Amino acid sequence: VPFALNSEGAFGIGLKVGRRSFDLTLIDLNGNVRATLHENVQYPSVIKLLAFLEKGIEALTLGLNSDLRERILGVGVATPYEIWSWAEEAGAPSEVLDEWKTFNFTQGITSIINLPVYVCNDDTAACSAELSFGNPHHFDNFMYVFIGTFIGGGVVLNGSLFTGKTGNAGAIGSLPQPVLDPQGKLSSQQLIMQSSLYILEQMLIDAGYDGKSLWQSSEYWGELGATLDDWIDKVADGLAYVALCSMAIFDFEAIVIDGAIPVTV
Repeated sequence: VPFALNSEGAFGIGLKVGRRSFDLTLIDLNGNVRATLHENVQYPSVIKLLAFLEKGIEALTLGLNSDLRERILGVGVATPYEIWSWAEEAGAPSEVLDEWKTFNFTQGITSIINLPVYVCNDDTAACSAELSFGNPHHFDNFMYVFIGTFIGGGVVLNGSLFTGKTGNAGAIGSLPQPVLDPQGKLSSQQLIMQSSLYILEQMLIDAGYDGKSLWQSSEYWGELGATLDDWIDKVADGLAYVALCSMAIFDFEAIVIDGAIPVTV
């Protein structure tokens, strides 16, 4: 007699708090996405997030009857740790981002929906998703790199997600990378300032493009010309440095590169 999981036996809600967008996702027991909501923001604020949740959770669960709603078991939150950092690079008022320092995700979310709340670093969560739903070559040991507003990453060891003592393993953005300054002298800057999407946004604005178009879709950016090529060169240098450093510390099978970028890029 064949057996299978009842996909409607349980549900979970996923919340992504990003520096340029919020996302809500409803998944069933088999990992199928049942509903999604997305909202672009100029920068993340506590008030905007709570407003998004207020309207979003109700809309997300419209397709579930009362019995099925009772089977929603929790809310998983993926968010940058210390989201209040890098205010200037994020183009956000520091006083708005500082509100996150005292914001409690569990209290804020349970005031809207009374469910258990689980908080995880956003890049660590993305790495976990790659391990569970991606990883077509079935690597057991790999360094995961995600090119988002700020570059970040995660670590998989022996087929399991490795989060480290503080849950922030793979935080490659703070790596000091050797670079040449305009005078041709060797200096260093953090990888986050070399291989992140906010850099491309600023380059596009300087070249006369609409930099905000990057956040409208990760499927297609349109024709961005030499500006995109220059940014890709910068990112490639950073990724090569990440690969070199990662392999020097641990003999990974692969460096898996992901990001909020079109496949063609």
